[in-house]
Amino acid sequence: MKAVDAITRPTRPYVEMSFGMGIEGYPAISMTQHAANKYAEWLSAKTGHFYRLPTEAEWEYAAAPARPPHIHSGDDASQLGDYAWYSKNSQGKYQEGRDQETESVGLV
Repeated sequence: MKAVDAITRPTRPYVEMSFGMGIEGYPAISMTQHAANKYAEWLSAKTGHFYRLPTEAEWEYAAAPARPPHIHSGDDASQLGDYAWYSKNSQGKYQEGRDQETESVGLV
């Protein structure tokens, strides 16, 4: 018989961690970089495919304002809603992923 000196599990969150913004199909929020890395590590082990967080350079590339016209709406602000969720089309809450046109930068 094995002796066990302790049995632990993660502490339940004190509040609902999506803060009412949505869970299934919505962006993940309120997590540390460490937790996100551990999830990617777990997902890699579970699926056999390698997953990781983007590097700082990859985030900067994805967030850069200058994009070829086939990736973003250019200077025509009236097309912004086709490519992004923002204050005027999001009803003040997170939206489910992939409802807008997918970017061609390989992140979605």
